[in-house]
Amino acid sequence: MPRFRSEVTALAAEAGAVPTVLDDVRLAVTEACANVVVHAYAGQDTPGDVLVRAVADAGHLDVTVRDWGRGLGAPAVAAGLGLGLVLLRSLTSSVDVVQHPDDGIEVHLGFDLDGNGNGRAGG
Repeated sequence: MPRFRSEVTALAAEAGAVPTVLDDVRLAVTEACANVVVHAYAGQDTPGDVLVRAVADAGHLDVTVRDWGRGLGAPAVAAGLGLGLVLLRSLTSSVDVVQHPDDGIEVHLGFDLDGNGNGRAGG
């Protein structure tokens, strides 16, 4: 997962993100990927797949983190504090969670690279 964090942060930096947004991107990508590890594939013998896609355009960064795991309707196997989405909302300008019919979750994270529309970032 460090590779995802590093590559998405580098893309944000190249696109002109202010330092506070770079911090938010690092933390949000880490949290979204950690949620996949802790929740999506909990209790499985082998790790599952995760897809991270990021696109920077016109002062905005869109990041998608996708898994093919347990889904939202599955009972929780791994205990958690339930603060993941709260944290993601505090770091981004938008969060959207999509439950796929074939199982799995897709989390879309949006960042305003100047920091003006993000939860805690300032430019």
